[in-house]
Amino acid sequence: SSQFNRNFEIWRLDCVRLFRNRTITCLGMAKYLLVLFIIFLLIDQSIIAILSGEQYVLKQQGHSSDMTCLCYSPDGQYIVTGGHDGKVKLWNTLTGFCFVTFNEHTSSISDVQFSANKKFFISSSLDGTIRCFDITRYRNFRTLTSPTPVQFSCCALDSSGELCAAGGQDVFEIYLWSIKLGKLLEVMLYIAKI
Repeated sequence: SSQFNRNFEIWRLDCVRLFRNRTITCLGMAKYLLVLFIIFLLIDQSIIAILSGEQYVLKQQGHSSDMTCLCYSPDGQYIVTGGHDGKVKLWNTLTGFCFVTFNEHTSSISDVQFSANKKFFISSSLDGTIRCFDITRYRNFRTLTSPTPVQFSCCALDSSGELCAAGGQDVFEIYLWSIKLGKLLEVMLYIAKI
């Protein structure tokens, strides 16, 4: 929301009924656009609807099963989504279209994050990998793994885009990698589940 102070906020909604009883799972608004994006489930299909004012503008099929996460690029030009189908999709917020789908993961996507420089994004998955995707060449340029099998539940990048951290779903560990080297730098233990 914005109250003419140029602030930008995104809310994640567990469940809201709107548009003839369709369930909205995520809601967001691009910083540089006056367009509202609503992502909702319809018969086990994730759909992106772009609404401008009161008029329905566009509808496009997204993931083949539930969407699990999404993230806006720092400039609001792109949205990256992940789903239970193991796919990561990159959407253009100006056109509303998904222009690339990545199929490298073999299990559900648990989190997605853009780098601050908007050159790449990362995704974590229950398949035990963190994957780094180049936005210019549309390819998986780095795959990060742990020494022992772990289902990753979340991931994050530092502000420089050089370090990646991820938390395990069933282990009390945080993993830290160098994106440039593709090397695991440290495994940190913690006392409570993330």
